[in-house]
Amino acid sequence: MRLAKTNHEEIDRLQSALNEVEWLHKELKNTDFEDVDFSEFEIMSKFDKTKPEAFLGDLVHHLAAIHFQRILWNCKTLLDNCADPELSHLDFNPDIKAGLELLEKSKAELSNVG
Repeated sequence: MRLAKTNHEEIDRLQSALNEVEWLHKELKNTDFEDVDFSEFEIMSKFDKTKPEAFLGDLVHHLAAIHFQRILWNCKTLLDNCADPELSHLDFNPDIKAGLELLEKSKAELSNVG
């Protein structure tokens, strides 16, 4: 199976956008949309704020342009194929760990021969 690979820039763009969504969520708990000061929002400050519907349109367009589906599919694929499913924290699965141990052993043996 071939899967288009994401990159750090795409991940950073998605993280920045979602951070701003979280900040906006916190703002909207205390104030109405019309009263939000968007000057602190690097991304959302550029969105159309004349109506909430226009703002929402700009937001969903921005998120779609980041290709978030590919980013999440990459993460899911790596988790499914590389992470140890028995652990609650991120670590390599037993097969990858065993392979890395064999690689280190092989390197050590080669350096002892030379």
